[in-house]
Order: sequence, then structure tokens, then C-alpha cells
Amino acid sequence: MKTLNIRKGKHFTGKAKVFDKEIYIDTNDGAGFHEVFQEMEELIEMLSKGHLGPGFERMWDIEDMKQDVSLSMLEAIVKYNPDSGKLSTFLWAVGRNKAIDNYRKAAIIRGRIKYLDYIEKAMPYTYDPGIKIEVLQRSESWGDKWKTIMLRIFINGDQISEVAKDEGFTPWGLTRAVRRKLKEARKV
Repeated sequence: MKTLNIRKGKHFTGKAKVFDKEIYIDTNDGAGFHEVFQEMEELIEMLSKGHLGPGFERMWDIEDMKQDVSLSMLEAIVKYNPDSGKLSTFLWAVGRNKAIDNYRKAAIIRGRIKYLDYIEKAMPYTYDPGIKIEVLQRSESWGDKWKTIMLRIFINGDQISEVAKDEGFTPWGLTRAVRRKLKEARKV
């Protein structure tokens, strides 16, 4: 179960505009949240079905997406500042950003699957267990640090900047070091 972390003294109590309707909300006890989500239901449905504009095809389960978008909106309500405009506009932006994030994650996964399919089609019937052993032998000299770095970048899909920060490199330095390690592995 996910809980909302509301800071003491930093909550909104009052009327917020959701589309053309004013709804009383209290971010301290959750009063009015249900009414907000009832008013936003069509928008959540639209975002969940992938209506984000050209190039954003639906690649996810609609119910999962509804939950992700709704949860992001719920977390955003407690951060709402009435001076910034309508609550519905603020929640629309939050929900759309969540949908786009999910689209990008799905596109990355789809790209990896296409790459694996491409490799499989490019080398039909050439799978040899010896290839796996050869790869392991080539990476034996790397050590745990480099195996972890390679796993994070090429398997988990972590950003090079994140991995570099965690491992004490600059992104440029890590990129060069990874290229060097791969070049060494090709020579063995």
C-alpha cells in the first residue's frame, strides 16, 4: 500500500477549480479527493488509452495505465498551489507526463525486443552454447565492478549519467571506459 507523505503545515484547504466546478478539498484529510477524481474520470480514461498525440501509440494495459495516472494525480493534489491556476489543469499536466513516461519506458522495452528479434533472424540456427562460454571467458578479467556497470547499462537500461555518478566517473569518462573494456573483450 502506498501512503502519501504530507509535510506538516504544508497543506491546502479550500475550494479548487476542477474544469468549471469548484470543489472543496482538504489535503490534510483527503476531503474532496473523490469528487475531484469523479470530475477527472474522462480525462484519466483518455490518457490511459494513449490519446497523447501523433507518435504515441498505446503499448500498455489500459487498467494499469489508469492506476499509474490516477496515482500520480493523487500524489500531485497534495502539492497543489491554488495561485498557479485550476487544479484540473495542474492534474492534466501531471497525468499526461506520467503517460508519456510510461510510453517512453514501453518504447525502450519494445526497442530491445526488436533488437533481439533482429539478432535471432540475422543468425538463424547458429546458437551455440560455446558462444556463451566464450563471452563469459572474455569478461572474466573485468571484476565485479565492471560486470555491474555493464549489467546496469546494457541489461537494465540505466542512463550512463546515473551509472557514472554512482561509480565515481564523469559520463564522458564512463563512456570511454566502457568502449575500452568492450574493445579488450573483442581482442581476447
